[in-house]
Amino acid sequence: MNVQYLVVWRRIRIRKVRCIVTILCFLLLGLPNLGLSVENRESRSAAVEKLTDQVLLARTAVQDWEWSVRCAAVKKLTDQAMLAKISLEDKESIVRRAAVEKLTDQALLAEIAVEDKDGIVRVSAWTKRMDIVWRSGRPSSDFRHSTERVAEIVSGISDQLVVSELGYADVSAIWKEKTKTYYWDAGPRSGSTLAYGEELVVRAKFRGSKHELSRSWATSFPKEVTISQKEIRNENGSIVEVSPTSVPIVTAPMEASDFFTDICRLLPKAVVEKIVLESKCSPLRAGAASVVDDQGLLKDVALRDADYFVCLAAINRILDKSVLGEMAKNASLFSVNPDWVNTRDLDPDETTAANERRGRLVRERLAQDALKRLSELRMGSKSPRRSDNTKTSNKQ
Repeated sequence: MNVQYLVVWRRIRIRKVRCIVTILCFLLLGLPNLGLSVENRESRSAAVEKLTDQVLLARTAVQDWEWSVRCAAVKKLTDQAMLAKISLEDKESIVRRAAVEKLTDQALLAEIAVEDKDGIVRVSAWTKRMDIVWRSGRPSSDFRHSTERVAEIVSGISDQLVVSELGYADVSAIWKEKTKTYYWDAGPRSGSTLAYGEELVVRAKFRGSKHELSRSWATSFPKEVTISQKEIRNENGSIVEVSPTSVPIVTAPMEASDFFTDICRLLPKAVVEKIVLESKCSPLRAGAASVVDDQGLLKDVALRDADYFVCLAAINRILDKSVLGEMAKNASLFSVNPDWVNTRDLDPDETTAANERRGRLVRERLAQDALKRLSELRMGSKSPRRSDNTKTSNKQ
């Protein structure tokens, strides 16, 4: 028995030695080839960058075994059909991303931004689409509210419940700056300053239907604005100059839910009700709540939704005075509890307390909104007035 054990042990040791020798030989022989492979890959990529033949570039972008060479070919491609194929089918995310950055098809970019399995590719598709949406330049940082609202529209319009009915949409946003001169008088000095506003038009054309939507928002300048001023005095204390310290900014009253309300008017009733319950885009839910007629559903949404503006949209559609009266009397009926407090500077207990306070304030505000809606109904107003800045067309 001992002899058999020694024989088996010896065979195992011999096999282990052979395995180690094989690995060492592979490493010794493979390292020089690895260096040549890297050098070869880099030289081939450099050669591809000099190509202009689109047929050869397309073949390389699809068939080459090296992702870096395919990527170099994609960056030289101009054929949108081939770029679309690569953005959907290439196995390497870095190659798909290179193709996405050259796409101009908004519907395809929207699809990739939602469905690609790689997060970086999805972000690239989203960013590229936003670059196409802003056709006449993005708003300045002073009007970032408009930039954020348009981003919400682009995101919500790609919701699968909308896409399933209307198809993906091509969206365009046109922004213009508006100005108005205000005159001021500060004792011995007087002058004028410009206030800045904006005008924004958003259009959407759905590829799966004949529908087109257009909505505009514009600054409505007030008669007067507050102008902060600074006084420059000489050594005797006399004022030698008075000038404004800041430029008045008046933004347009824009909300993404306005646009989504128009979209939901194009959708079947069952789809709208599904959106208000299931969509992850809160402005889209708010837009859907603005066209829902089912009073039971509206009550349920107003009391259970986590977003203030969705609850408010539902409240403004409720017609039952007893329901509104109950909401107005008891703010604790609402479930909304927004986690809006910055938690970085607070410990967990303080964060919880701060969020509870915030939630309580929001619920009390909803109770006040219910009371306001109740007062409107008692005065004879059945539903909020719809603004007239929307254009809808259905091309036949």
